[in-house]
Amino acid sequence: MIESGEMDIVVNLNLTVEESLLAFMDQYSDGFRLFDKSFMREIIVGSLNQFKTNPGFLKMIVKNDYQVIAQIENLLLQYKQAGVLPADYDTKEGAETATSAIVFEYLSFFYNDDTTFDQCYEGLKRKLHILFHWTAKSGN
Repeated sequence: MIESGEMDIVVNLNLTVEESLLAFMDQYSDGFRLFDKSFMREIIVGSLNQFKTNPGFLKMIVKNDYQVIAQIENLLLQYKQAGVLPADYDTKEGAETATSAIVFEYLSFFYNDDTTFDQCYEGLKRKLHILFHWTAKSGN
């Protein structure tokens, strides 16, 4: 087990890399389902406005984001150490790219009234599949 931030990530090698990432993200997305999209948009806008008057708030948000990226990187590192990802796989770049896909899907969900959470989740699954299906060795 590799520790990072406040959560421990234990990889189940019976899952694909993308399935493990989805399970990890499920921990965060449960909270998104509790609130109305308009409320979440207000939180995002309020957070952006807070940056103007409270620079420490921005540092806190950025620190949290980097902790999540580090957790994803550690998840990928475990797959690399298990031989599922190639030895030359750049886990840092992989984590940053996966995070980009995750952020895109969640922001699209929040700002598009016609998008359901299930559609957001399916979009995330497709993007993670594209990112990791051809990189990971089969048989995991």
